[in-house]
Amino acid sequence: MNKNNFKILVCESDLAIQENITEYLSSSGYTVETVKSNSEILKTQKLQTSHIVILDCAESENFTVDTIRELHSVNSTIEIIVMLSNPTIRRIFRLVDSGIHNILIKPLSLNDIGTNIDKAINQYKEKYEFKVFLENRELILKLLNDQGVQVFEPQNRNIETIEV
Repeated sequence: MNKNNFKILVCESDLAIQENITEYLSSSGYTVETVKSNSEILKTQKLQTSHIVILDCAESENFTVDTIRELHSVNSTIEIIVMLSNPTIRRIFRLVDSGIHNILIKPLSLNDIGTNIDKAINQYKEKYEFKVFLENRELILKLLNDQGVQVFEPQNRNIETIEV
C-alpha cells in the first residue's frame, strides 16, 4: 500500500498540536483527517475508513479505554497510537490492556510520530493480511491443493472446548 492510501485520523483537542501533526503527516504523503474529542471520533464516518488513529488521552481514563474498545469493535484492524501528558503506571497498563499499538508521552517530537506511524502501518498490514487469509482460508487451501501443495490439516478440526 502506498502512503497516500493510508488514512490517519488525529483526535487532538489542542488546535496547535492538531495542526502540527496534520501538517507533518500530510507533507509525508498520508491522508489525514481530524476531530477534537473522543466523543466526536465515535460519531464520525471517518473512523470506518481510517487505518490508524492518533488519540489524545486528555479525557477521563475510563472514557478513553471505552473509546479504544469501541474503535476496535467498529474496525478490528485499526491501529491506535495514544498521546499521554500525565502518565502513571496504572494508566499505561490500562491503555496497553485495551489493545493500543503504542503510547507517546507528551511533549513529543514529530519524528516520534513518524516512526510510530511507520511501525503501525506494518502492524496494520499484518493484521489485514491475516484477516483476509482467515476470510478466504478454504479457497486458499483449495487453490494450494489444486496446485499439488500438501497442506497439513489437523485430524480433528471440531475440538470441543472444556468449560472451567
